[in-house]
Amino acid sequence: MNRARSRPLDLGLRISDGPRTPDGPRTQDTAPPLHSTSPLSEGRATLIAGAAFFINVLDFMIVMPLGPFFAPALGIPEAQLGWVGGAYTFAAAAAGLGASFMLDRMSRRSALMVTLGGLTAATLAGAFAWDFTSMLAARVMAGAFAGPAAGVAIALLSDAVPSQRRGRAMGRAMIAFSISAVLGVPAGLWLATLGGWQAPFVAVAGLGAVVAAFSVASLPRRMAAGPDPIRAQRLSDWGLMKDPIAILALVCSSLIMFSGFSIIPNIPSFLVKNVGIDPGGLGPLYAAGGAVSVITLLVVGPLVDRFGAVRMATAGTLVFLGTLFAMFGAATPLMAPWAIFVFFMMGMGVRNITNQTLGSKVPPPRARAGFQSVNTAAQQFASGLGAVASTRLLHSGEGGRLIGLDKVAAISAAAAFLVPIFTGMLERAVKARGEH
Repeated sequence: MNRARSRPLDLGLRISDGPRTPDGPRTQDTAPPLHSTSPLSEGRATLIAGAAFFINVLDFMIVMPLGPFFAPALGIPEAQLGWVGGAYTFAAAAAGLGASFMLDRMSRRSALMVTLGGLTAATLAGAFAWDFTSMLAARVMAGAFAGPAAGVAIALLSDAVPSQRRGRAMGRAMIAFSISAVLGVPAGLWLATLGGWQAPFVAVAGLGAVVAAFSVASLPRRMAAGPDPIRAQRLSDWGLMKDPIAILALVCSSLIMFSGFSIIPNIPSFLVKNVGIDPGGLGPLYAAGGAVSVITLLVVGPLVDRFGAVRMATAGTLVFLGTLFAMFGAATPLMAPWAIFVFFMMGMGVRNITNQTLGSKVPPPRARAGFQSVNTAAQQFASGLGAVASTRLLHSGEGGRLIGLDKVAAISAAAAFLVPIFTGMLERAVKARGEH
């Protein structure tokens, strides 16, 4: 009597079907639960991702404050400066969608080299702009590389860090966003004062070249072979976007960015025109907000790993909604200006790190870069949509006061209220299917 060969318990935690092996069963891309299959160490991956984030965000944030410097030199009307920032954002979104088809067919090493190298070259091109059209073209090119670069950086970090510790690693890497705001923007303005408007573009491009060289050189050689092209193609194309869990993750990202960026562009004008803050006092407020972001990211990352995404998303949303009410719920703000910045940045930071950590568990390893590129595109589109929608509801009143901010805040709050709900749906779906 033949005994049936014992089989491992099937928990039903399957992902997209893989190719059949010679023995028959399908392979899966699930990573071991307690360690990473990537030859890259967690610390080195966090450092590389953080450096890529820093250059990516600095390249975006530094340009708009430089508008008063380069606009007269290039003959650009002040009213047209918004196109310079908008072109970058929408180019990043469009390129993120397009690059999702290619990034997972390349090795992480090649993808990082192409995206960071292209971003560096495009930033340098901005220093040689001679009119509005050439500056716009340079910023479109920079955005086209910046969007995919962020997706590759997140995918690289997800490859190296297991899900049990990914919140902490994401928090540490995303400190680069705060550092770019606290140190990068003031340094860029100082360089523009000393060496002209071209100097910050050259400096950021130089830093980008150093980061690109360091990142590519730090990646292990054995990562250069890249994923199986047939397997990567089947997972990273639009097939993944038909997955309800992937769509749910994109909705969560979009809600967070829409609710935030319908308010963020208007905070400086609100504080100056409506509250009466001196424009020169905005710098310390941004510095305080950036410092709080650093602390928030360091603290919240491990808390996401410990308590889960739903609880932390709820906490971040409550802080965010409370800040909106304190700003716009009464005739005068219920908080001091420094408290507005601190709590607003805290609410955004908690929601962002929670969303990035949970979203990293959605795609299988062979489709991480492509999915994260699409996710970045969704965030960019939602950010631009939030900024544009707010302008449709606002107008200037007596003394330049912004009128209609209460309506903008109501829309932002409605979108923010949905974040914990969709986060809960996503977390349950990921747990039911099994983390990739």
